[in-house]
This record gives sequence, structure tokens and C-alpha cells, in this order.
Amino acid sequence: MLDAFGFDCRTAPGEAEAKLAYLNKIHIIDAVITNDGDSLVWGAKTIIRSFSAIINGHAAYNGAHKHDTNHAYVFRANEILEHPKIGLDQDGFLLIALFCGDYSTSYIPGMGIKIAMGLAQAGFGTSLGNAIRMYSPMQLESFLPGWCKSLVDKLRTNKSGRLPHKYPQLSKTLPAGFPEMTILELYSNPLTSERYDQSLQGFATLWTKAADIGKLSHFCELYFDWGHEHTILERFRTLLWPGILIQGLMKSPSPCLNDTTIQELSVAIIKEGRHAWGDFLPEFRVTIDTTPLILQAKAGI
Repeated sequence: MLDAFGFDCRTAPGEAEAKLAYLNKIHIIDAVITNDGDSLVWGAKTIIRSFSAIINGHAAYNGAHKHDTNHAYVFRANEILEHPKIGLDQDGFLLIALFCGDYSTSYIPGMGIKIAMGLAQAGFGTSLGNAIRMYSPMQLESFLPGWCKSLVDKLRTNKSGRLPHKYPQLSKTLPAGFPEMTILELYSNPLTSERYDQSLQGFATLWTKAADIGKLSHFCELYFDWGHEHTILERFRTLLWPGILIQGLMKSPSPCLNDTTIQELSVAIIKEGRHAWGDFLPEFRVTIDTTPLILQAKAGI
């Protein structure tokens, strides 16, 4: 089925999100769809978060700040870095993940996201990230105790600000050996193709396949109880044709849909606009002649 859709599939050697973040970082893919912030730790540039009414227990809102049952948020690393109240880069997200991330094994009572973010804004993520890039593992282990002492002093005194206030009790609870080298390695050097200097191996053919509409209709006929011609064509009209059109438009500079070119579909823009549900991004309503697509679908049944 994946082949019939024309999707490209790859197997991650380690954490799947780490590989997706890497592919986004080197511009192989445009974004990572995830509800997990770890992708930013691994270097993702753009995250699309949640296509549902609820995001981490909170209602999703559109550009008019109205509850939207089908909304997605887009987060861009450069905009987060440039935001005057956030200003976090990949190193800053690394520090937050060490305190609050999915792989953190050092539970510190009272350490929440606001405190972790304040420490990152105070430069502790930057100094840690620089040490990871500059030092050998042995040198890094020697660096960490002094770095931790500075972090504890920061919690105790809040010298130069950045934290909501002083945290003298919290400063006493930082566990010995924080951060663990294994967790640091997982976040800072995940198992991806980048580690083996094979960043582009196997990706030259990405996005070259088109959906095989005949195979898709045949698949539906074989495996779904609604798999007869009338219903297949009706569901393809509402669920498949828009995506097929977008997929074809992406095949630049010669957009095609298997044996059908975009030009054969007589695409015409009938309306332009911006809406709150799309956060006021430019939107185009188009008409297409789906006859060539219908003929391909019928040929597979």
C-alpha cells in the first residue's frame, strides 16, 4: 500500500524522530510531524504539531483564537531563537531535555520547564553544547563537575537573573553525576545516518515516485468491504484526489501523476483567500478535471 501511494520509506538505525530531525536539518524533508519536543533537541528546523482537537491535554486554537477540531501548530527553530521571551537554540533545548525530557532518568523534585528554560537562557545549554563539541568523552567527564557546580550556584543565588527567583532548596537536590553520560550521548549524538557519514546515501531518489492509482483501487477492492467501483470512486474523490494533486504539483519541474500530467487535469484557480482555520496563510480553491484519474482507478478494479 505504501508503494502504491508513492510514499518513500526509510528505516531508522535508532530513534525515528532523531532521523527525521536530521533529514529536516539537511533539507531532505520540510518538517517533522510530532507532538514531542525532542525533535528540536536533535536539530529539527520545523515541527508540525498535532492534527487533533487536543494538544497535550489543551484545546487547539486557530488564528482567530477559536477552538479548532482540526488544527496544527507549526514551530520553526529560527523563530523560537529570535523570540524575545524564549531565545532558545538547539543547545538550550538539550538542557531542558536533560531535566524534563522523555529520556531523563534524574528526577529532581521541583524542577519544572520554567526553571529549566531559565537555566538555558542563562547560558548553561550553550556552555554544555560547546563542551560536547570540543571535548573528548574523557575531557567532557572532567568538565561536567565544574559546570554542575556553576548551575547549582545559579539556582541558589539567581545571580544576573533569568530564573523566576532563587531556589536554594532545589539547588541541593541536583543528583551526583548529573547529567548521565549515556543520556547526554543519546541526546547529543543520536544513532542516525549522520554518525556514519552517509547523510545523503539512498536519498537521491526521494520524492520521485508518483501514486499508482490503479494499484490503490485494486488494493481497496481486495481488502475493504466497501471495495466496489462506485464507493471506491466516491471515496477517492473526497479523500484521495486532493492529495494526489498536491503530490503531482511537488514533482517539479515537470509535475506528473504517473502517466497523467498536471496539465491534463485542467487545474484552474477559482478563489483565493485567507482564513482563521489556516492561520491566515494564503489559500487557493481550485477545480480539476478528474477524468484521467477516474480512468486509472477503473483500470485497477
